Amino acid sequence: MQQLDALSLKALALELDALLRNAKVSKVQHPSPHEFLLTFWGGAPRPEQLNLFYIQLSPEAPFCVLTRPRVRQDTVLNSFAKPTALCMLLRKHLQGANLSQVKTLPGERVLNLVFENLNELGEPVRLVLSLELMGKHTNMIFYDDARGEILAVAHGVGERMSSHRELAAGLPYAPPPQPAGKRLMASLSFVDFAALLAHKPADEPLLRFLNANLAGFGLRMLEDAWAMAEGSEETLYGQLQTLDSVQALQPVISGDGQRFGLLGHIHAAEEVVPCESVNALVERYFIGHLKALRLQRRREQLLLKLDQREKRRQSREKELTPVSEEQIGSFQATGDRLLSAFSAREVPAHPIPGQTTVILTHYDDGSPWPIEIDPAADWVENAQLYYRRAKKAKARQHAAEQMLSQLNEERDYLASLWQLVSQAETLAEFDTLEAEMIAAGFINASPKLLADKKQKQGTVKTDEKAGVLTLQSSDGLEILVGKSAQGNDAIVGKLSRSDDWWLHVHQMPGSHVLIRSGKEPVPDNTLLEAAMLAVYYSSARHSLNVPVIYTACKYVRKIPQSYPGHVNYRQEQTLFVSPQQTVIDRLLVARG
Repeated sequence: MQQLDALSLKALALELDALLRNAKVSKVQHPSPHEFLLTFWGGAPRPEQLNLFYIQLSPEAPFCVLTRPRVRQDTVLNSFAKPTALCMLLRKHLQGANLSQVKTLPGERVLNLVFENLNELGEPVRLVLSLELMGKHTNMIFYDDARGEILAVAHGVGERMSSHRELAAGLPYAPPPQPAGKRLMASLSFVDFAALLAHKPADEPLLRFLNANLAGFGLRMLEDAWAMAEGSEETLYGQLQTLDSVQALQPVISGDGQRFGLLGHIHAAEEVVPCESVNALVERYFIGHLKALRLQRRREQLLLKLDQREKRRQSREKELTPVSEEQIGSFQATGDRLLSAFSAREVPAHPIPGQTTVILTHYDDGSPWPIEIDPAADWVENAQLYYRRAKKAKARQHAAEQMLSQLNEERDYLASLWQLVSQAETLAEFDTLEAEMIAAGFINASPKLLADKKQKQGTVKTDEKAGVLTLQSSDGLEILVGKSAQGNDAIVGKLSRSDDWWLHVHQMPGSHVLIRSGKEPVPDNTLLEAAMLAVYYSSARHSLNVPVIYTACKYVRKIPQSYPGHVNYRQEQTLFVSPQQTVIDRLLVARG
C-alpha cells in the first residue's frame, strides 16, 4: 500500500484550508485507539455533508481526510464504550473553536490544524492540533501555540523511548527534527538540480538518490515524474517543480487501486481513474483500503468462530451413540421370554442362589438362549429389569434423534451464517451478524458489546428492517434482500404480505428475497432481477443456471422453534438463473 507522502499532504492541506477555513468544531470523537473524528459546521461552502474530518493514526497507513458522516458507519471502529480522557480534553478546548488555518511543515509529513478559541477566562487562545503522519513515529500533538506548551498527546514518548524528543502533556512543544542532508525543491534552480545529480554515485539508482536528497518526495511520486520525463533531466526538474508547487495537479488512482499519483500518470499502470481533488483521492484510496482491510479482518474473525462451532458440532455428532431398534427389541423379548418361562414352569420358582445365567430356548428355532439374571431377584423382577433397559434404550434413541435433528438444524444455520458473513459488505452488517451469533450462543459477547447493549436497552426501538437490504426493480417494485438471519426472518414474517412473492435458491444457503407486489402481478423482468439477487446473495454467486424457487408469501411459513429464516413452503415454482453483474450493479447503485 502506498503511503501518504509529504507532497500529497501539502496538496491536501491546501484544499482543506480552502474548505474548512473559519469553520467551527461542533463535535469531537475518539471511537478507537488510532481514530479521531472532528465534525465541522459553517465556514466556506462545501459539497453536501462533507463536514467530517477523519484522522487515522495507525502506523501502517496514517492519513487524514475530509469525508462524509457515512464513513462513521461503514469504516470506523467503535472500540471505546465511553469517551476517553483525551477525547474529553479535546472537547473542552476544541468544541466551538474556529479553524483559522491548515498548513504543513515544509518537506515533512506533518499537518497542523490551527484553531482560535476562548479559554476559561474568556481570553483568546491559539491552539494547534499537529498530525505527524510518519509511519512508526505517527502521533497527534495538541499544544498551545502562544505558550508553546503541549496540552495532550495521542501517544506519549518518554526519555527511554527517544533521546531526541520527549512528548507528554506539560512539556514544551518542539517540531520533529529535520532529516539531515535533504533539500527543498523550491530552493533549487535547474543549475542547482543538475549539480545535485552530478554528485550521484555511479552505483546508486537515480530515484533512490533523489528520494534521499529531496525533502517531501516519496519514491512512488519520483517514479511517476521520471517516467513522464522520459530520461530528460530538464523535464524531470519541471515535473518535480510542478509537484512541489501543488498547482495544476491531476490526481489519479491506478485501475487496480494499488497506486495513486498527482501528475495524471502512474508508472506501469495500464489504467488510471481520475479524481476531482486530492481530498477525493485520499478518501477513495485510503478509506477504501482501510475499509477493505477491516472488513476482511472482521470477516476472518467471524468465519473462524463459525468454523470452531462447526467442529464442535461435528464432534458432538460423532459422540452420539445410536441405539438400534434391534437392541430395544432384544431387551423387550428377553423380558417376555423370562416371564413366559416362569409361567410355563420351565424354570424353578426362584433362581438358584449364585446362578447368574439361565439357558432357555428360542421361540423360533429352539436353539439355546443364555440370559443373564440377578440371582437375588425373582423371575418377574428380572423380567422387569429387561423392560426397564428397553425403556431406557428407547428414551436414549429418542434423545439421540432429537439431538441429531438439532445438530442438523445447527449445521444448516451455520452454513447460512457462513454465507452471510462471507458476503457482508459493511461493518454494520458484521455487527448485526455478530449479535446473532452471540444470541445463538455460538460466541461470547465482548465487554464493549455488553456495555453498548446495556446503554441502549430501553432507549432504542428495534428497526424491523435491520439486516434487510432495500432495492428497487427496473419496473419500480420494491425488492427486499435479507443480509442476516434475523433479516431473513423479518422478510418471512413481519415485512411480507400474503400476496407478495418470496424467492430463495433451491437447497443452498442464501438470502431470502421478497418482491413487494401486493395484489398486482409481478412483471417478468422484476421476477428475473429478484431471482438474480437471490443467486448473488447465496453460496451459488459464481455459478450458472442456478435453480431459484419462488412462491406467494401466503404459502411460506416459518418452522416453529427453529433457527431464524428456516421455513416450509409449498406451491413453489422453479426458475433457472445465471446472475448478470451489470444487472446486479444497476440494482445496487439505485438502492432505496
